[in-house]
Amino acid sequence: MWAGGDLLLDIFIACLFMVPTVFLIWVTARFEAFYTPYSKFLLGLSLSAPVCLSVLFLGEKHVGQSLITLCLYRLTWSPLILVGNGYQSVGGPI
Repeated sequence: MWAGGDLLLDIFIACLFMVPTVFLIWVTARFEAFYTPYSKFLLGLSLSAPVCLSVLFLGEKHVGQSLITLCLYRLTWSPLILVGNGYQSVGGPI
């Protein structure tokens, strides 16, 4: 019973977040001067997470400590990690 209610709540929240996302895409698509650099920035940001993960797997023998720390911070502030931590703090399952 609880799982069904949690699933419905998750679907509702996901659909709720889709409304401003669709609106933002609809509005910014009309302004190509803003939309193109914004899209390139988001693409670069999304590609930086796998690169940072591969740097962490290389270890300290091949990469400096400061770069490892920077990559760890980048992965910590990843949206999936933030959503998982927020879900964890409100009493969701592990």
